[in-house]
Amino acid sequence: MELLVPIKDKDSAILAINLGADALYCSGPAYSARKAAAIPMDDLNEIIEYAHFYNRYVYITLNTLIQDDEFKNVIKYVDELVNLNIDALIVQDLGLMNVVSKRYPTLELHASTQMHVHNLSGVGFIKNMNATRVVVPREMPYYTIKKIRNNFDIEIETFMHGALCTSYSGQCYYSASKGSGSGNFGSCAQNCRKQHSLNNSNDTLLSLKDLGVMENVDKLIDISDSLKIEGRLKGFNYLYSVVNYYRRYLDGDKSYKDYEDLMRISFNREFTSGLIMDESDLYGEKRVNNKGLYIGDVIDCDAKYISIKLSKPLYRLDNIRIVNDSNEIGFVVEELLKDKNSCEFVDNGIVKVKNKGMRQVDGSVWVVNTRRMEESINEKLNKYVNKNRLNIKLIIELGRPLKAIVGNNVYQSKFEVQVAQKQAMTSIEIVEQLCKIKDTGFTFNVDYDNKLDNLFVPKSLLNAFKREIVVGEYNKLVFRDKLVKNEVNLTSNKPNKENNNLYIVKTYEQAKCLSEAGIQEIIVDNISILDQVNSLNSTIVPLLPRVIKQRDFETYLKLVEPYNKVMVSELGMLNSLKDKKELYVNYSLNVINAQSLSLLKEYNVSKVFLSFETDKKIDLDNINTYELKYGRIPLMVMEYCPIKKDLKDCENCNACQENQYYLYDEDNNKLPLIKYGYDLLELYSYNKTRNKYKNGVYLFIDEDYEQVTNVIGEM
Repeated sequence: MELLVPIKDKDSAILAINLGADALYCSGPAYSARKAAAIPMDDLNEIIEYAHFYNRYVYITLNTLIQDDEFKNVIKYVDELVNLNIDALIVQDLGLMNVVSKRYPTLELHASTQMHVHNLSGVGFIKNMNATRVVVPREMPYYTIKKIRNNFDIEIETFMHGALCTSYSGQCYYSASKGSGSGNFGSCAQNCRKQHSLNNSNDTLLSLKDLGVMENVDKLIDISDSLKIEGRLKGFNYLYSVVNYYRRYLDGDKSYKDYEDLMRISFNREFTSGLIMDESDLYGEKRVNNKGLYIGDVIDCDAKYISIKLSKPLYRLDNIRIVNDSNEIGFVVEELLKDKNSCEFVDNGIVKVKNKGMRQVDGSVWVVNTRRMEESINEKLNKYVNKNRLNIKLIIELGRPLKAIVGNNVYQSKFEVQVAQKQAMTSIEIVEQLCKIKDTGFTFNVDYDNKLDNLFVPKSLLNAFKREIVVGEYNKLVFRDKLVKNEVNLTSNKPNKENNNLYIVKTYEQAKCLSEAGIQEIIVDNISILDQVNSLNSTIVPLLPRVIKQRDFETYLKLVEPYNKVMVSELGMLNSLKDKKELYVNYSLNVINAQSLSLLKEYNVSKVFLSFETDKKIDLDNINTYELKYGRIPLMVMEYCPIKKDLKDCENCNACQENQYYLYDEDNNKLPLIKYGYDLLELYSYNKTRNKYKNGVYLFIDEDYEQVTNVIGEM
């Protein structure tokens, strides 16, 4: 089972490998969903060499969308990465995966969770594109992952620890809509962690707990090839505690429990085992910063000291916070007293910490940062702290060169062993000299038969022979065969002139208004009104949801059987309907380049609603493309209900479907929250986009009949 660990620089790579990570994932200098974790090429080269030395793997994230005019530079960038001997490329963009899979047919391609694959047909789509691994969404339940395991010869990577996104990955446009960054371009502003409330209070209703599968890991082992830790931007304490915990767990070492407290001190927002383990209560407290580890309660306070009854150890220089119903204070423990004696740490019982001029203090005590890991971390940050053991069969014969056999490799010295005239050596001394190696990452285990005395071997030449062995074995471990590269012609943007407007509605009233206004084709984004709108004098095109779970897949297929045209919003339906319907593609496939259009052309797609994040008009022969002309931008599609909190409470609740709920953001803007599909929610922007495109998409969400009439009359 692969333990996959995030890194952000050389030091974190060394630490992760020395702690026992099987594989690393990281960004190169560009095109990553974590711009702040970008690693220069020279450093990346060193990281890959160090990882390969220990037979570990390095996967590079190229998991952003690629603008049309960037493609040539991106392909050059991929060439540079391949020349560094990367082990896999993690990709989001459809066009990029299509091109790279043809250019490097044997390069391992991993479909990023940003690619939005959440049913078996979607897995079939990326399998057909030569992807070797699917990174399943954090929202995907255990039983669906198990079905993928049983039906496809493809590697499965599952998240087991780290932050949870409120929106399905690849489907969040919140940062982009506010101009504060973009999750699809590597600069998410984490708007979901900010204030969102029902009544303009100081709530953070969109901020989720952190994922921590912890002792349920055994269930994931049965269905996964790789278990993933999230957190490329986290510090050494986080990496040290989390990797130690899961490495020991996977190895069956019961000392993993020793690292649980350290893991809870390292940054977390309280843990949940997540939807993968069928836990539905995912929302945390009214905090988005570190929750920490509960260690006891304040029992007394005077002008000099705060007395704490401990249930967990407290160390001097720990950073603690004291919390009660009305207040929270935090400080560093500079003095620690047990029975009037100064201590560096106290395991349990009553302890006193210095009061820094605060008045009466009471509440629970939490450690949010600690220096107790520093010594161990510093040791593990040293390169080659773990040694590669080389088993060497050494043959020593008079009048012949030394011969060292290492596996299938045979090394022969450039000198012959002679009878000593002055400086005599024994066979044992030759072996001892050969084993004196420092800072190479190797340790020699030498086996030899001939135990001879009175030998002469020049030390300088013996050291040169030793270096030859080290370099040869290093190169064998680190450098791998170059991948075969094919020349691939990029698809050119070919403007089309036959576009017209698309109209997307959510209510019967909106559809009726458009039909009466003479609109010939109406796209309906609400499965519950399809029977009603079929009576209208317009062609109806069902719009399938952005998320279709495996359990609902056949239901949706039957739903669209009577229709000749269907708009799809995810890869599974695109794959299943390609030979059965004329297909339109929704914005949620994040199409922003001609390479993606070229791929979609093979799937009977005739119209594409481009991503909200494209800044260039793109077209291709026989495919018409559209940009948003009017409407609210869907900020998120959510599996979680911030109103009811527990999903089980949503079964008989239609309030959001009836548009009764709005969230207020930190600026008191009113964001519609609307039921989507069978059991999902969409959050929409407070403002409505209005663009003066000659043709585009009208996206009606909460408009009434009169408002729709006014909009189509104005534009």
